[in-house]
Amino acid sequence: MNGRKIALIVGGLVIVAGLAAALSAESGSIEAYGDIAVVGSALPRHDPSLVDPAVGMPAPGIAGETVSVTPGGAPTVILFLAHWCSACQQEVPSLTDWVETNGIPVGVDLIAVATSTNPTQGNYPPSAWLEREGFPFPVVYDDEDNTAGIAYGVSAYPFWVVVDSEGNVVQRFSGVLPHETVSDLFTAASRL
Repeated sequence: MNGRKIALIVGGLVIVAGLAAALSAESGSIEAYGDIAVVGSALPRHDPSLVDPAVGMPAPGIAGETVSVTPGGAPTVILFLAHWCSACQQEVPSLTDWVETNGIPVGVDLIAVATSTNPTQGNYPPSAWLEREGFPFPVVYDDEDNTAGIAYGVSAYPFWVVVDSEGNVVQRFSGVLPHETVSDLFTAASRL
């Protein structure tokens, strides 16, 4: 092959790669970070060894680019996930399977927040990981400073926050939940 043919092939490959990247960006499948605005006061950092001082406090609102967490109106379960977290990697398919089997009670919202994003860790970007897992819930993508996670006092992953219909924190905890606990969580949230 002469130099001109090689240049044309390389140029064509660059154009194809650029188009693929543009199409992926348009579909949202490569979202890693979002623009976040927090409304209200941040919650204290969660310490599972203490009585949670956030219980009863107003939950801050998180305005994401396409999804927002707006406490008040419907009881809401907020699930903070980190793409590199092995417990989160267990929780996402487990929760998805549970919801496909049982459904979320009417009047309860579930919103995920992808936070603590790190491009040097596995499952990056988080949007591609969640899409690959078939995660069917709205997701807010935290910014590079983890503003949403800090506002909710996240201390470990996965991190769960239950907010009542008045917009107040009812419960915060971390860890992978067995299906019966997920069921109890959503049943309790539906009564708030």
